Amino acid sequence: MPLDRDSSEFVPSISPRKRRIKKPQRNADFVPSVSRRDKKNKQCKTNGAPNKRKKLASHNPEATNNSSTTLLGKMSLDHDSPDYVPSVSLFPKDKKKTDGAPNKRKKLASHNPEATNNSSTTLLAGEDIEFEWPDLVDLSIQHRQLQDAYTELQAEVDALSAQNTRLKEDFHRVLPRFSYASVKGDDEQLLFLTGVRTPVFDWLVAQVADKIEVLPELTLRDHLTMVLMKLKLGLCDADLAYRFGIRESSVTRMCQTWLPALAAMLKPIVAWPSTQTVSTSRPGFFTGKFRRCRCIVDCPEFVVARVGEDKDKHESTVKYFASVTPAGAVSFLSSGYSSLTPERRIIKESGFVRLLDPQDDIIANRQIPIRDELASLQAALHIPDPNNGKQTQKGASGKRLCQVWTHVKKVIGWWKEFNMLQKVIQEPYADLLDEVLIVCAVLTNVNVSLAPKGGDQP
Repeated sequence: MPLDRDSSEFVPSISPRKRRIKKPQRNADFVPSVSRRDKKNKQCKTNGAPNKRKKLASHNPEATNNSSTTLLGKMSLDHDSPDYVPSVSLFPKDKKKTDGAPNKRKKLASHNPEATNNSSTTLLAGEDIEFEWPDLVDLSIQHRQLQDAYTELQAEVDALSAQNTRLKEDFHRVLPRFSYASVKGDDEQLLFLTGVRTPVFDWLVAQVADKIEVLPELTLRDHLTMVLMKLKLGLCDADLAYRFGIRESSVTRMCQTWLPALAAMLKPIVAWPSTQTVSTSRPGFFTGKFRRCRCIVDCPEFVVARVGEDKDKHESTVKYFASVTPAGAVSFLSSGYSSLTPERRIIKESGFVRLLDPQDDIIANRQIPIRDELASLQAALHIPDPNNGKQTQKGASGKRLCQVWTHVKKVIGWWKEFNMLQKVIQEPYADLLDEVLIVCAVLTNVNVSLAPKGGDQP
């Protein structure tokens, strides 16, 4: 196929269907629109395909032979030239990847063709909707009205709260609360509640004035009344708190303060009397071998409850050694010992024997291991006949023995006049048992003597 246009056998290299581009006129200063790139650095990738020009040359040997005249090695814009290089990339641009997903609008239209047809009517219907904006002036007025109503309600709530507080105060003020004023002037009622009469009560008030802390809610006499009621009646702290109108913890704290203070101030009243004092106050039926009776002894025991390490309450017994004069006053009181401690050891460590004089006689209601200690002082231990005088000891009449026996049982039970000592003593008062006994002994001593005066019979 000749490439010469003047030849009769000329066949164009471009399909006649394609529009031929008019060959531009080249001037002397012509510069190609696409620069020729370095073959070594930027070479067209063909993925192993043979060179297009070489392939054409292999099929057209005539063109290969004329390559010296036809292939100039320069870019040409002539479509008929083998050196033609298009100014626009021959490869089409990549289309947007859709991953095979159809157009969303088309997909929706395919599923709902009626919506597509009525789209114009829907749009028109939306244009007919009218939205009314709220009136900001009305909202402001409503907000102001609600604020005024809230302020009025809050003021009403505050007024009701203040009224409730005043009513509570008036209720507690009018509510009858127990105090010393409730029993003032009634000697018998004061004796029943506190175990002392009015003269003794006034004397105790004078002893503790300005020496013990008091609560602001109560007077000094109210404090003393509460402590004495605790000992005499054995009331629990909750009962006393309800009666006096204070907290239970305040009752406990006050008793823990007052009992040790009272015991320290009143302990000198529990004193060992002289022989002459005992002789003048001894009842008249203490005759015969009891005429030299110095005291009546006993070993009372009290039950206490303490919380152990396992947080359970454990009851135990505390033992004391006490002596009482024939007139009924407590003259000696030892410290507390465990119930397992022998009585002989308690008597020896208490120092009781050192207080006795030679030829003093001691009376007890049972056998007490003290005879050996009394023998060194030429003293004796006597036990009245418990058989109501049916038997006699060394010639004493049965009637006298019966009287002495009755009196002994009465004076050694002095502590039974206080109900607190007859119950199980709970904490924290279990640790204050020594102080409790001292106060009870003082109250016993300051009261009227239990024995008849002079030679009167019981």
